[in-house]
Amino acid sequence: GLAIGFGGGLMLGLGMAGAIQWLEHLQWDWIQRISMQAEGSIRKLLHGCNAWHVLSLSLAAGAGEELLFRGWLQESLCSQWSSFGAVGVVASIVISSMVFGMAHPLSLGYVVIASLLGVVLGVAFWWTGNLLLVIIAHATYDAVLMLTFVRQMSAEISS
Repeated sequence: GLAIGFGGGLMLGLGMAGAIQWLEHLQWDWIQRISMQAEGSIRKLLHGCNAWHVLSLSLAAGAGEELLFRGWLQESLCSQWSSFGAVGVVASIVISSMVFGMAHPLSLGYVVIASLLGVVLGVAFWWTGNLLLVIIAHATYDAVLMLTFVRQMSAEISS
């Protein structure tokens, strides 16, 4: 129920955000390119935002996108392909995750990363059947990364 949705979602979202931040600290060229390509779009989006704006945006994106991609698309595909068993489930998660990734076209690399995060969210939703869990996970992921970015932008302005 609610406790699993909030608690599990918070843990999953923090884990996803931590994994992305860990990858960025590895200083791999391809990760750095993805970050730099996405940075311009994110700067425009977050220009003038404070923490409340970021939290509101994160919650709206988490709810809207998860209702669409997991709650509707993944569920619809799973239902359509239920006769295929596990293959239908895997296909529904992969396809809905690819569409999710393509809805985040900051760069080709970011589409791939968003698709992989979509798989994580898709599996979590399939495993638990708890849409609140993936909404909170998505919102937490967005909030952590965007708040980190806003903090970095503020530090740049201050120096």
